[in-house]
Amino acid sequence: MIARGIAERQAQLRSDTEKLVALSAELKQHVDKAGANILSMDVIKKAQEIQKLAKSVQDKMRNAY
Repeated sequence: MIARGIAERQAQLRSDTEKLVALSAELKQHVDKAGANILSMDVIKKAQEIQKLAKSVQDKMRNAY
């Protein structure tokens, strides 16, 4: 029972970190395409999404033990 919970949490962490990598790559592409002094709302929203997901991963790791 406990092992199952640990396995599920580990799978969720793995999934979330894969999403973080993908979102970071997307953010880099958007920033590279943007002008020198211009950031679109998409870039800001993407950064906020990354921040929210990173906080979620951090909280899950803290509560793991």
